[in-house]
Amino acid sequence: MTINRAGSISVAESGTSLMNAFQAVQKADALGVPPDQISSLSRQLNTALAYYNTAIDLYSEGNTTGSEYYITLSNTASTLVLDKALALQGQAQAERLTQQAIAYTIAIGVSLVSSELVLESHHIRNLLRRRRLFRAKLQLGDRDGKEK
Repeated sequence: MTINRAGSISVAESGTSLMNAFQAVQKADALGVPPDQISSLSRQLNTALAYYNTAIDLYSEGNTTGSEYYITLSNTASTLVLDKALALQGQAQAERLTQQAIAYTIAIGVSLVSSELVLESHHIRNLLRRRRLFRAKLQLGDRDGKEK
């Protein structure tokens, strides 16, 4: 179905806006945006789609004024969803980057500590042996093991 212009926004442009918003919501979901926010965006996107379908129905009935009105509503709603989804994507990516940096820092720290323990394990054993020796009670005696 080809519809030329519905006001200042074409039906094709509105459809493209809906698709872009849908893809942005999917990407935000894949990046780990909380489900309640994805759900809110999905409801808004469904509203924009309903406006779009109403516009197409009205245009096919010959009601160009009503079609223009609903195309404008659809485009506005899908643009808002797109903007919110992009903002949430940015937040999710920043949070993921922070978590990765923390994880790498911890991994490097643990590897340094473990390598130090491996390299210095003989010192630790010697230290423990000396502590045991200091705690042991020594008795004076001759070389034969007899006390004096």
